[in-house]
Amino acid sequence: MPYHVLVACGALSSGTANTTVRTAYEKTAEQVLARLGISVARCGGAGDRGIDLRGWWTLRPATSDAQDGGDGDVVARVRVICQCKRLRGKLGPGPIRELAGVALREQAMGMLVSARGFGQQAVREWRSSIAPLVLVDLPADSEHCTAIRWNDMAARQLKGLAVGRPAIQSAVASGVTLFIHGQPIAPASDTDM
Repeated sequence: MPYHVLVACGALSSGTANTTVRTAYEKTAEQVLARLGISVARCGGAGDRGIDLRGWWTLRPATSDAQDGGDGDVVARVRVICQCKRLRGKLGPGPIRELAGVALREQAMGMLVSARGFGQQAVREWRSSIAPLVLVDLPADSEHCTAIRWNDMAARQLKGLAVGRPAIQSAVASGVTLFIHGQPIAPASDTDM
């Protein structure tokens, strides 16, 4: 089964995963995702079904005139729910199954952000899921994701989306770049929520 991978999105200190560290990681994920055109807000708390961030992924070229708040060249707008996992090891299949269930119930694209990546069983579960799912590698001590990939069910909603690396790597601009129909994707704006 084919799948779609973008390798190359992070800064937090190491230590135990207490509430302050998890909250800081979620805030970093929110900022990193915004650079990829994904506008989310933190929503964790009682009854959140494990979801940390909710929002919209607006697929629009950076050259679009829509940065002033209009619809411009919007290719697609996809509802997303996101779980952020800052654990000490690679994620197994359990969080993938949990997120898939919530994504299907809420009719949203599920996004799982991990500080340590995903184990082989997690990747197998993700590939075969009937829910649209996106995996994001965001190291705990970074401000840039190192990989983003989506399964076939997500690809149906993300037509024209591709991944790459910036043409010029620097300490400021590193990580992954997304492209929509060959144009760099526009960062999320306040009007995307």
